[in-house]
Amino acid sequence: MRKNILDIIENCPSEIKKKFIVKNFKKGDKMVKQGFEARHFHILLKGTNKIYRTSILGTNYLQLIIGPEEIYGELELSNNKPYICTVEALSDCEVLMVPRKTYIKWVEIDTSFSMFIINKLSSKLYSKIEKSSNDVFYNLEYKFVRLVLNLYSKNKSDSILISKELISEDLAASIRSINRIINKLKRENILEYQDGKIIIIDLEKLKNQEVRLLQ
Repeated sequence: MRKNILDIIENCPSEIKKKFIVKNFKKGDKMVKQGFEARHFHILLKGTNKIYRTSILGTNYLQLIIGPEEIYGELELSNNKPYICTVEALSDCEVLMVPRKTYIKWVEIDTSFSMFIINKLSSKLYSKIEKSSNDVFYNLEYKFVRLVLNLYSKNKSDSILISKELISEDLAASIRSINRIINKLKRENILEYQDGKIIIIDLEKLKNQEVRLLQ
């Protein structure tokens, strides 16, 4: 049975635990900046973060939106590389930070933790390959519908709080293009966008739309 990160924290060696740093961040703060030296492993305890990469032209490309018990920094610390993405707080949050040397030692002496990291890295790689394939093979409307269905599956709600800016970053598309798709799906009585939320009008139609777009 896989252990979750909170159990691993609770039972980690005392020599590791005493090096933990817990910090609070405000909405909009950047805990990690792309290109800067990786100094800490991070565990999000409370709140929501977005992880994104910025092109040389200044365009942001969303990689992940994460919640409590998710981690970041493990890839860079394991490879002694600078942070590959920026991590920004979407809400006030609390983060547990582990200095680089302590993180490396933790991996070496705690099997439960090292297996947790391996599983996380594998899961992230799988998701990244899947997303990259979708970006190449499918049109924007399909990717938008797929995103909405994924968010519905995660939140279990017909009302999904997400800004158009975040949708734009995730799909690497202009807000104008996003609006065009939303208006089309609204005319078909599938979904609408109000007050910063996607509202699913007919879930079955939305699922059928995904299938149709693959044909």
